[in-house]
Amino acid sequence: MSLLDGPDTVHVQLRTLTRSVGRAAVVLTNTGAPVEVRRVTCRPLTQSEAIAAGVEAVTQRVVVSRTWPGNINSLVIWDGFDWETIGDPPFYPGSRSSAHWEVRIQKAGPHSD
Repeated sequence: MSLLDGPDTVHVQLRTLTRSVGRAAVVLTNTGAPVEVRRVTCRPLTQSEAIAAGVEAVTQRVVVSRTWPGNINSLVIWDGFDWETIGDPPFYPGSRSSAHWEVRIQKAGPHSD
């Protein structure tokens, strides 16, 4: 067992950017069913991360995972809430035991099915 194998499970809703009909607006549209990602860690931002981002740490988290099916448009469902992905999720390569993704997410509101 590695320190990267956490106790949390999240669901990642893949989304694509599409133009709304009759409007110039671009909207995010769900693509398929949410993908379950197990054995992740959802941790609060460190104090230095929160200060650098200029945000309150209670509204943002970092998901640390060995695999990640999403991208910058994905919605993360965790702990009964929807969380928007902030920025393009970075991958940190390394050895087989240390390679991982760190996905910053921000609480968007309660999840509804």
